[in-house]
Amino acid sequence: MENSFDPAHVNFVHRGTFGDQADAGAVVMEISDEDDWGFTMRTLTPVKNPEGARHVTRTNDEKTTRDITARWWMPFARASRFQYPNGLVHSIFTAATPIDDRRSMVCQFAWRNDTEADVSSADVIEFDRRVTAEDKYILETTDPDVPLAERASEISMASDRAGVLMRRKLHQLLSVHGEDEATTPPVR
Repeated sequence: MENSFDPAHVNFVHRGTFGDQADAGAVVMEISDEDDWGFTMRTLTPVKNPEGARHVTRTNDEKTTRDITARWWMPFARASRFQYPNGLVHSIFTAATPIDDRRSMVCQFAWRNDTEADVSSADVIEFDRRVTAEDKYILETTDPDVPLAERASEISMASDRAGVLMRRKLHQLLSVHGEDEATTPPVR
């Protein structure tokens, strides 16, 4: 879930679909509607619009923006709404279910405000699968044992704000129920 709320990852992880390292500057995000079970994040993200994306974004511009509103429900669900300047709204819902300490099953579906005549569902699914494959590659090469409690050895940047909040909320949930996180000692 943390990956889904890190707007800076778009520029690096999604280089093959819409990320643009040239726009990897300061990310402005707003977090609101925080409650015991999650929060809403909003950000405006500039993205490239390569030939392979233009059909599904329904614009021929080389660059566009995604006005993103995303809701996280603790611990493993999110809904994201991506609105483009041309009025297109592409929304996704994602649920991740841990299978064991290293694997999760992810279920995701999309809905849009255009029609099958505008863009076929097969084209939308194919594009979303390419985006998800980019995330999958990064997530599968990352240590899954992420500490929830803040550590002095870990450095965060502004775009990590939502992820830090997620970790804090999960850690608080464990504490409320008399539990604590169990992590593998770091390799030195």
